[in-house]
Amino acid sequence: MRISTKCLIIAVASVLATSSSSLSAVFQTKDPSLRQEVKSNPVDQYKPHGYVNDFAGMLDSKVQLQLDLICKDLDKKNEAQIAIVTVVSLDGVPIKQFATDLANLWGVGHKENNRGVLILLSRDDRQYRLAVGSGLESVLSDEEAGRLTQEILPMLKKQDYGNAVLHLAARVREEIEQKVK
Repeated sequence: MRISTKCLIIAVASVLATSSSSLSAVFQTKDPSLRQEVKSNPVDQYKPHGYVNDFAGMLDSKVQLQLDLICKDLDKKNEAQIAIVTVVSLDGVPIKQFATDLANLWGVGHKENNRGVLILLSRDDRQYRLAVGSGLESVLSDEEAGRLTQEILPMLKKQDYGNAVLHLAARVREEIEQKVK
C-alpha cells in the first residue's frame, strides 16, 4: 500500500497538533481506509492535586479535610501514602487495572519503599478498589484488604460515601501503624 506525501504530512501535522492529554488522536487522510485511531489510557486524564482527589464530587469538603489529615499523618509518621480517588466512570477499564495504572502513573508511595495505597471509587460503575503497593503487601495482604473493604459495604449501599471512605482510610492507617515502625 502506498501513502502519498500529502497524506503523510497531514498525519504528522495531526500528531503535532494533538495534545498529549487528549483521549484520542486521529490521523486524518483523504482515504478513509487509511484512518487510524490511537486511544490513550482513560487514566491519563486524571491529575493528582493532593492526597484526596474527588473527581466525581462524592465527598463533601469536611470529609475531604478529615481524609487529608489521615493521609498526611500516615505519610509523616510511617512514610506510607494513601491516595483517595473518586471518578465518575472507569470508561470500560476493569477497576483493578484502572487502580493499578492510576497508582503507577501518580507514583503513590515513596519511590524508595513503594508504600502506597490507593482507595478508588467509581460512582457510575458502582465499584470500589483498595490497591496496595508492593512495599505494603506484607502489611496489607489481599485477604486483609478484602476484609477492610467488606466493612464499608453497608455504608456504600446507603450511598454514604464520605463515611465509607473515612472508615476505610482510618482502618488502613491503623493496620499500617500497627505493623510499620
